[in-house]
Amino acid sequence: MGKILEKLLKGFLIFGGAYFIFDALLHFSNIKLSSTTDIWLSSAASYANFINYLYGSFVLLAAAFSFIIQKDLKKYKTLVLASAFWAFFHAILLLFLVWTNNYQRIFKDLPSILVWLPFYKEYLTFNAVLLLIYSGLVYKWVIK
Repeated sequence: MGKILEKLLKGFLIFGGAYFIFDALLHFSNIKLSSTTDIWLSSAASYANFINYLYGSFVLLAAAFSFIIQKDLKKYKTLVLASAFWAFFHAILLLFLVWTNNYQRIFKDLPSILVWLPFYKEYLTFNAVLLLIYSGLVYKWVIK
């Protein structure tokens, strides 16, 4: 059972690393904010662009960690555990956002965001579920 869990964790980390690279490129392109420049104040648009680039940079760091960690899970056990705790926290945060916001209404006047994220609530829920699965796999791997 331990080897199967390790393979699943390695697969999750490889998939996560690839996903992080795609997500970073999406944020570096600023394509989701293209329709906001005419509506938002320039200071708000500048700040949103800054946050996009900052987020993209940290997501690339997460991708690098994912690819490095998956090579030797036992060697990086502390980092794997830390990432599982973070994943659990982040999943709960995403679920809270899903339950407390109506993104269809919020994004209705921003076509670039709405086109890229027409099912934002489902997208966040999917991400939360993946994070919870990852946390559960790590928990099972640690107690094996």
